[in-house]
Amino acid sequence: MRKIKLNGKEYTIEYGHNAICAIEDVLGARNITEIITVAFQGKSSFRMMRAIVWGGMLAEHRNITLEAVGEILDSDKDSFDAAQEAFAELVTSVNGVLKVAEKKDEKTKN
Repeated sequence: MRKIKLNGKEYTIEYGHNAICAIEDVLGARNITEIITVAFQGKSSFRMMRAIVWGGMLAEHRNITLEAVGEILDSDKDSFDAAQEAFAELVTSVNGVLKVAEKKDEKTKN
C-alpha cells in the first residue's frame, strides 16, 4: 500500500487480487506480468497508466471509473510522477505475491 498525491489530494493505492484482475480485464491482458513487461520495455500507454492508477484506487474507491481517474490525472501537472509511484507499488505487490507462491511451491516439493 502506498499514498500518491494528485491535485493536492492524497489517494491510497493498493494492489490485491481484485485490483490486479481488474487491470488485466480492462487492458485485455493474459496476466499482470505481461503488463509489467510491456511497461518495462518502455511501451506503456496513457491507457495503461490510467488503468494501473484506477486499479490501485479501487480498494478505497470501489465505484471509481476509468474516466474519473483520467480526469483526476488530467487535473494534475505531476500526474506522470504519481502514475510512476502507482506502477512501483504494483510491481512491489506482484513480486510479493509471486515470492509467497514460490515459497509454497518449495514446501510442497520437499
